[in-house]
Amino acid sequence: MATTQVDIPRPPHGDIGVTVLGATGSIGVSTLDVIARHPERYRVVALTANRHVERLLEQCRRFVPEYAVCGDPLAAEALSAQLQKEGLGTQVLAGVEGLVTVACLPQVRQVGMVDAWEANADCQSLVKCCANVAGTTWESTIG
Repeated sequence: MATTQVDIPRPPHGDIGVTVLGATGSIGVSTLDVIARHPERYRVVALTANRHVERLLEQCRRFVPEYAVCGDPLAAEALSAQLQKEGLGTQVLAGVEGLVTVACLPQVRQVGMVDAWEANADCQSLVKCCANVAGTTWESTIG
């Protein structure tokens, strides 16, 4: 009797789109380390920071997200200029509106909110509400 092999479909490379709010802080950096070790499972869709342009720029170079958000509009301008100069296609947004936008993207299935963003109750409520409406999993850390 012959056996038939059944191919079980596997998720495509980086099937779980992730937004990391507070990517430049210590917990955000650790979260990105976990994501980097599991590229078959996760892909970075968006990274955020308040003012740490240099660290966020380094992360954009490494993970090439679709979006980056800075809480500070001047930091967002500086990041955008540098990304354009380097030819990276990451779109830069600013403020709480930018955070809500990247938390609710249809390609995002998991949102990790860490560091200062998590301490801001208004921001946390807006992003959680939006993420829940979009069917996104809410996590304080990724793992």
